[in-house]
Amino acid sequence: MMFTLKGKLINWSTNKLSFTRKILVSNQVLLASIWYLAACWNPNPKMCDQIRGLIRNFIWRGKEAPARAKVRWDTLTLPTSQRGLDVTNPKVQLEALLAKLFIRGLNARRRALEKACVTQCGQDVAPDPRQRLLKSQLALASHRT
Repeated sequence: MMFTLKGKLINWSTNKLSFTRKILVSNQVLLASIWYLAACWNPNPKMCDQIRGLIRNFIWRGKEAPARAKVRWDTLTLPTSQRGLDVTNPKVQLEALLAKLFIRGLNARRRALEKACVTQCGQDVAPDPRQRLLKSQLALASHRT
């Protein structure tokens, strides 16, 4: 994963990019490939720090070589509306991705259990909470008219 990121970083560092374009490239190209790979494999916290360092160095220096940051990382990751530079924080993004994958896994398991209940019992034992809410809203609306 780091090898892929370094290769892309070297490729983009040959171009003379403005500061804003470096941020755009880091968010849209460099980190996007990491999210794609992270969907299959969970990087450890040390790797998240390495990714953050590579992105920081690319933004400030345009290369992989170490660079002195002119603004704190926390400020870089703030949205532009809060006077930040809107750089995606790799650690937070990976945690969000893992949470999304975890929820998808829970939903798939829940659907499998529901299907098993329907085939065994012939009825929907554990209806979806959203369906219950919708049914109660429809009942309330029909009661009002």
